[in-house]
Amino acid sequence: KEEDDDAWLWARLLSAHEAGFVSCVSTKNAQLTSDLAPSHAYAIVSILELFEPPPPLGTGTRHRLLRLANPHGPESKYSWQGQWSEHSSCWTPEMRQAALDNSGGTSSSIATFFISLIDLRRHFATLSICEYRPHWFEHRLSLIDDAVCSMQNVDQYDTSIEATAQLFAPSDAGILILKDSRVIASAPIGLDRTNPCHVHVSAQDTKLIVLPLSFNQQASRNLVIRSSRPLLVASKSPLSPSLRRNAILSYVRSASKTEPISGYAFVHTRTDTAACFVVVDNIHPHARLQVKISVLEAYGLNFSRQRVHSQANTIVSTIPPGYTALVLLLAASSASFGFRLQKQFQFISPLRCLASEKLFKTIFHSSSSAADDFLTFEPPLIYGLADDLHAPVPLTLFS
Repeated sequence: KEEDDDAWLWARLLSAHEAGFVSCVSTKNAQLTSDLAPSHAYAIVSILELFEPPPPLGTGTRHRLLRLANPHGPESKYSWQGQWSEHSSCWTPEMRQAALDNSGGTSSSIATFFISLIDLRRHFATLSICEYRPHWFEHRLSLIDDAVCSMQNVDQYDTSIEATAQLFAPSDAGILILKDSRVIASAPIGLDRTNPCHVHVSAQDTKLIVLPLSFNQQASRNLVIRSSRPLLVASKSPLSPSLRRNAILSYVRSASKTEPISGYAFVHTRTDTAACFVVVDNIHPHARLQVKISVLEAYGLNFSRQRVHSQANTIVSTIPPGYTALVLLLAASSASFGFRLQKQFQFISPLRCLASEKLFKTIFHSSSSAADDFLTFEPPLIYGLADDLHAPVPLTLFS
């Protein structure tokens, strides 16, 4: 709902302002009004709430306002003329004085103006917040290809950590923080291609890993680590494919919409701001589960299983009994994207002779044609059953 969006945005603005973070908003590319420069950033000087009539007479109508700085200065041809501008009829002398008193007074060196939260949402496209804490420690490093970041707490005190990937690859969907191969914090990617990941760790949590949440590790990423206490931060050799795959599966299963299928399967669908994951569990004691997902009307997306070449893409995965698999990961490649999923499920060939775990594992990890006949993947898995991101893994790992 729009009122919920307003409440969330106002809370975000308030928290950033109270923390002393530098914030700005940027206008849309299309020039909706001659009052504002298109595709330009305006610094947020202050934010405030005014009441009409003002206290102590009462707390009647509430007005949420922001004071913005015009980057073009006092002589700019752009000057906000809407509600709460310099000559707006919205002002009373008492409210104008209260607004100036609560936003730093007047200044002749910069051009500032007031704008309502409603008009801010109408005319501005993005909000950027620089969460700079002057007394925190900062580390910057570049992760090349499939390298990960290791963090070690070298202090005897607890510490708060913020990890931010400043340059995401097109296939990235966020970042994970791992402790002992377990996900302890995560942050999905935002439409602005950034999103900080926060975690508070104790002095005993000495070794942590920052892992890009991605289906393609072959890319460079710039990572920024900030912490309230000293850390040892370094680029580290890649995680094993199985550890990376299991971490992503844990992330999806931790916060997803779960849908039961025929009493013997569960579909976990996690949809973030700019990514979608589909994980399927097969809890049938004997039968394999064949999953077909058609991605329809797709645009502005990168596929983990194949590139988008048409308006319909069908993906097939076979999941053995007692196993789970990440069937599909979609990551937005632009701010404008869309898709529709059509799912089909079929249990096939209940082979009770495969109930023997030893025999099943022999076939499952075999490179022979027996494994190809037993499990079908379209498009084929690139790295095989042992290493591929979409290869099935035992459900017992997540119990």
